[in-house]
Amino acid sequence: MEDFNLILKELMKKDFKNLNAPFSENLLKEFELTADRYIKNGNLLDAIKVFVITKNKEKLISTSELCLKDNRPYDALQGFLYAGSIEHLNKIGNIMMSIPDVNNALIAFRKAGNAEMVNFIELNLL
Repeated sequence: MEDFNLILKELMKKDFKNLNAPFSENLLKEFELTADRYIKNGNLLDAIKVFVITKNKEKLISTSELCLKDNRPYDALQGFLYAGSIEHLNKIGNIMMSIPDVNNALIAFRKAGNAEMVNFIELNLL
């Protein structure tokens, strides 16, 4: 098995969020194996970036939940933003409110389409 760490590090330096390269299924599997190694080594943010590249929303959510368990809410926010899960975006928005980090809470609530919280923050906290 080859190590795709160097390739992934170079891809992550680019605008990986909009990366639409035609990766083969085998290459995507190798990328995800590398991301699993990142997780084992505690490099959760790089794992999240890889799952953005592979477009694996389930892994984005599960890795972001690991970030929350490890008290890394800002890394979790990144994963939940990319996954687009309304439930998790609202959850991280509430966590950001408790920190308090109103600006990142607003980002999460906007992405979740939570107009009530967005209005509350804009009217009362900004």
